[in-house]
Amino acid sequence: QTFVSFLPKDLTFESIMDTASRHVMLVVILVGFLILALLILALFNFYPIFTMSLTLICYIIYYYLFTEKHLIHSAQEFENRFWTVLAFVCSTCLFFIPDSPFYIG
Repeated sequence: QTFVSFLPKDLTFESIMDTASRHVMLVVILVGFLILALLILALFNFYPIFTMSLTLICYIIYYYLFTEKHLIHSAQEFENRFWTVLAFVCSTCLFFIPDSPFYIG
């Protein structure tokens, strides 16, 4: 008998590669998250106020995107106001926080 005859009938090359590609993708995602976490920690070390502001802005965007039943989603005008205020706050953080890498005073 050959080695292949000992394998289960439903175990094919495609299913083996599909499982392997899932494991590779999982490792890539975990390494990506690890690099992102280290980058955020490095930014906190060099630019603490700037990084905290950007983290807060990212949290506000996350909260906005995942609360569709909130009052701000009831009209397009409210959503436009939200994005306008957020762009203003982001540009203010970028250019006027003292430890920002793009600080212009």
